[in-house]
Amino acid sequence: GVRTTLSSAVDPGDLSSSTAADYNLILDAAASGFIPVNVDIFLNFRDSGNSNVFGQKALNQNNASFAPFVALLGASDNPVAISVSLVDIGVSDADAALLSSVDNIQFQFNSRSPDANYSAGAGNVLVIDNVGIELVPEPASLALLGAGLVMVCGRRRVAC
Repeated sequence: GVRTTLSSAVDPGDLSSSTAADYNLILDAAASGFIPVNVDIFLNFRDSGNSNVFGQKALNQNNASFAPFVALLGASDNPVAISVSLVDIGVSDADAALLSSVDNIQFQFNSRSPDANYSAGAGNVLVIDNVGIELVPEPASLALLGAGLVMVCGRRRVAC
């Protein structure tokens, strides 16, 4: 299989909410030369002393929210944008209340495939980019933003 651990820690971004459902794990991934059928992601949320703030969280292709991304990853060589709620990864609201003390995130991506030739020069490539935690905007904030855009467009009588 292929195991990828980012050599530098992931910047956690804005972790100001204490509600797990307010966050998504995001990343872009692409596989070429093999079809990943078993994918595991492991996350460790670390404080400034590099200690885990709470227990390791894991995600795999058996998770209903993640399975479609794994299927897309194996369907073509094109990049796949992945966005999964931290709730689906097992982060609770009690864990989310501790996120304000997170300094970095350790990210590990494991992939296995029965059809891959793992010899040197086989052309099997796994690319992972743009890993992070995204604060999901509140529905009310999105509604206000949309209403504001409608007002601006209507006031200027410009097609938006």
